[in-house]
Amino acid sequence: LNLNGLGVDCKILRLLSGPLLSGETRVSELYLQNNWIGPEGATCIARILSRDKHLKEVSLAHNPVGYVGVMAIASALEQNSSLEKLDLSYCDIDDDGIQRLTASLKSN
Repeated sequence: LNLNGLGVDCKILRLLSGPLLSGETRVSELYLQNNWIGPEGATCIARILSRDKHLKEVSLAHNPVGYVGVMAIASALEQNSSLEKLDLSYCDIDDDGIQRLTASLKSN
């Protein structure tokens, strides 16, 4: 599902998360680059990642995810065994966020 650069924000992610979490749809790739996904939106993505068993690739590149968002995603990765590729480039992630992501990936 390619939603790159379409102005996706937290409201849209909440709408999108319903079908993904209910199992109504099986999306293996989710591209959300260059949108308005901040910490709250990243938390929505984290909820999806913690439960979805079909997503293989997610890109949040060039979104202001920040510290809170990356912490939520890192926690979700500990429960996710299907994701193979995650792009968080240019997402305002500091060294603490990178360390938390690394730790989550090691435990996955």
